[in-house]
Amino acid sequence: MVGIILASHGGMAKGMLESAQMIMGEQEQIQALALNPQDDPLLLAEKMREVAKKVDTGDGVILMVDLMGGSPSNASAYLAKEGVPVITGMSLPMLLELLGMRFEFSESLIEHVMEAGKSGIMDIRTILGVK
Repeated sequence: MVGIILASHGGMAKGMLESAQMIMGEQEQIQALALNPQDDPLLLAEKMREVAKKVDTGDGVILMVDLMGGSPSNASAYLAKEGVPVITGMSLPMLLELLGMRFEFSESLIEHVMEAGKSGIMDIRTILGVK
């Protein structure tokens, strides 16, 4: 099973994990990390490395961060340089897809998760035919 790390500015990652577990039940090999205003982003990078070792049981790790170019994504670049996939712009649809498909790592899993994020953006009025 692929390990997952969620990282965000403030409590978004923790809240997203709680929401996902409300929908899909308790999850293993997943942790949420927060960067708070007083935190050193370099320490977040070290924490990501430590947590990656904890959640990886041999099938790899995928890191999801809230915002491309923000401190969590910059901190994750150290792991990305080592080959760890880092997906930016995380959303609940993306996380739910990843949780449902993380039994085996593949590059297509990464593509599928990113596509879930894109397809999760809709104007419901269009579906309902409302103008």
